Amino acid sequence: MANPIDNYLVRTDALQRFPQKNDIYKRAHRRDSPLEEAADRYYYTLRDPTTPHWKIPGRTLKDYAYAMGSYYVERNFAKGHLTGNFGLLKWEEDFAEMTKANRMEPIHKYEVKDPTAMAEDVKKVAKKFGASQTGVCELNPLWVYASGYDPETNEDFSINIDFSVYQYAIVFVVEMDYEAMQTSPSHLAYATAAYAYSRAAYVAGQLAHFIRTLGYKAIPSVNDTALNIPLALDAGLGQLGRNGLLITPEYGPRVRLGKILTNLPLGIDKPISFGVPEFCNICKRCAKKCPGGAIMTGELTDKPLNISTNPGVFKWPVNGEKCFQFWGHSELVCSNCIRVCPFNKPRGRIHDAARFFIKNASWFDQVIVKADKLLGYGKKTGAETFWADR
Repeated sequence: MANPIDNYLVRTDALQRFPQKNDIYKRAHRRDSPLEEAADRYYYTLRDPTTPHWKIPGRTLKDYAYAMGSYYVERNFAKGHLTGNFGLLKWEEDFAEMTKANRMEPIHKYEVKDPTAMAEDVKKVAKKFGASQTGVCELNPLWVYASGYDPETNEDFSINIDFSVYQYAIVFVVEMDYEAMQTSPSHLAYATAAYAYSRAAYVAGQLAHFIRTLGYKAIPSVNDTALNIPLALDAGLGQLGRNGLLITPEYGPRVRLGKILTNLPLGIDKPISFGVPEFCNICKRCAKKCPGGAIMTGELTDKPLNISTNPGVFKWPVNGEKCFQFWGHSELVCSNCIRVCPFNKPRGRIHDAARFFIKNASWFDQVIVKADKLLGYGKKTGAETFWADR
């Protein structure tokens, strides 16, 4: 077998479709051991305004209100963090309602003569709708959840997708705000993630409607239905980092993802390589700065840490139990693994130069890691700074 670090995603025979109920957040919803106490603290104490922590900058009602306002579209009109197939993320549109809204019956079909050109058109539309970057891949059935899980009803449900019809996945990323992310852990960092989810729901819903109006099928999705990161890797949007997140060339891990499964004929993108696993092998900053000790410092493995790890893929598995337990203990959403990541930088000549060396001269990685620490990148910014910057 090839060296895993030389490949974007090396799989083994142990890989199977993953049941969504084993996702760490779904396990927390159903109070699965050992997450009961953390779930109670996070889901209830966090939202109790009588507790003293509401007076701490970054955790005030104003900060929390910003997060809830950011989440409004996703939570009320999409629910892609729960079950999907709702509102903006409906799998099928009502024929009569679609005809009424479009003022044209959706019986016409756009002839796709050049799938590669069609893919470029889709990417342009996605960008206009708010996507930061978009890629296309063939839909690998292994990345679709074996079953869904509804935390509102505490029930599994079937995910029935005809893979002979839905052959492609359009995957996009939405950039999160650098300034807000530097305040992690805080409600402000929570807010930029929440806003990215709302934007992702909007992009997915709009793009699906565009495709349906062309006469093709489209399943819009955010965190529901299928695993985002493997699809994003297949679509050439980035590489997998030690922190278990997609690392993009433009934004590092400072993104949230969405996708559309479709039968629209499209040219596909290829996986990319720009030095992420080699750099992560040396850096290890996310592991050292993880307050919950959830990120490993060891080598790539295809072995699971617990039931929230999908086996059969060589990666640095993140211990979701430890991660969520810290969320419960701190009563905050933590994104420190994004904040401290050297790839998490806005564009600029110095940062672009660092990206160039990481991609083309891995022998220079040690220097970049040391320079990143020396220059003080990744330090937490106070909430007062965020609100004072007009």
